[in-house]
Amino acid sequence: MLGWLNFTSFNRTQEARWDADAVTMQQFSKFENCCIVTAKVAFYSTRLLSYSFTALQGGLLAKPFYAWKDTAPLLQDLMSEYAIPALGPFPRLGLQQNEPAVPRGRSFELSVNFQQAKTTIRYDFEPTSYLAGTSRDPFNQLTVNQLLAKLAIGGANVNTQLHYHFQSALSLSKQDIIALRKVKYHLSTKQHVVAWDLKGDDNLMKMYFLALAKAKAIGVSSRSFVMKAAAGADPNIQNSAGFAMLDEYLREKGLLENFYILRWDCVDDSPRIKIYLADPEVTIAKVKDLWTLGGRLHSPAILKGLDLLLRLWSHLNVPEGVRSTTELGETEQEDRRSGLTFAYELRAGALEPEPKMYFPLVGENDLIELRTDLSETL
Repeated sequence: MLGWLNFTSFNRTQEARWDADAVTMQQFSKFENCCIVTAKVAFYSTRLLSYSFTALQGGLLAKPFYAWKDTAPLLQDLMSEYAIPALGPFPRLGLQQNEPAVPRGRSFELSVNFQQAKTTIRYDFEPTSYLAGTSRDPFNQLTVNQLLAKLAIGGANVNTQLHYHFQSALSLSKQDIIALRKVKYHLSTKQHVVAWDLKGDDNLMKMYFLALAKAKAIGVSSRSFVMKAAAGADPNIQNSAGFAMLDEYLREKGLLENFYILRWDCVDDSPRIKIYLADPEVTIAKVKDLWTLGGRLHSPAILKGLDLLLRLWSHLNVPEGVRSTTELGETEQEDRRSGLTFAYELRAGALEPEPKMYFPLVGENDLIELRTDLSETL
């Protein structure tokens, strides 16, 4: 099943995700220099692990054995010591405590990021345990802290400052849990997802926080709730022109309940925070508005990115309309189609937020997507 495709600007990542067995890798070899295009091929089968690691040696199919020999020990230590013990019991259909926060119901997602002739293995998962969903840990909050403590003891280069800030601001309390039960809250109450970019000795850890449940419990809009938490993470971000511009746009458009995920890098230098929102309206007009913040963003990189985005939109023949999923955070509608997902990256001192858009390809015609030659389109 094909997944999603996303774009950003400022000469950073533009991504595409397809089924790894079907995609033609040569499609990602030639693009215009203004906006770098990155292909991200997501797959969920361990049989493709050895294939993916060949990319680390500079060629997609060159010297697979030696690439595996060089990189497998790094993955083995990280997986066996930290990731696998935090996966918890194998998910079972119908049990709420075992429903993963990772998209499409998988507890572990593996992908490859292709950018500027380089590749990065990436995976993400929700730390969990057998206690998740029980009275001792009803919303699975314990395991992520245990994982971070274990990483610190092991000497991993992981900064947990932002995690504990957002956990304090966004985590569900016992009172929140009682409030959600009273209103019979039916969306996911999972809150944490951990991700790693595997870069040898410089593995980059990222964390995601799902905030809808907390906003519902305390009776505030997810916009004000998430923006307040982001502002408190770093005064330099809160005082940046980019933060003020994004907040003004969201207030103007009345996008109050569309926020649902925060993401940050667990690094020591100035933080980079991403705020994700979703919209059921899948139209070119909505894409233009979200991409440019209603015309506020108009730099050459933004406009070039928008041009590439619209050309690919047309080539993929994305059906327009309003998706039937009306409450953000729900699973896809019956035909598996999804709405728009946007992310805005905020950095300290940045004059503008950096937009990223995820193409809603879930549930669309796979043949059209597979026949799309990105090098010709872009």
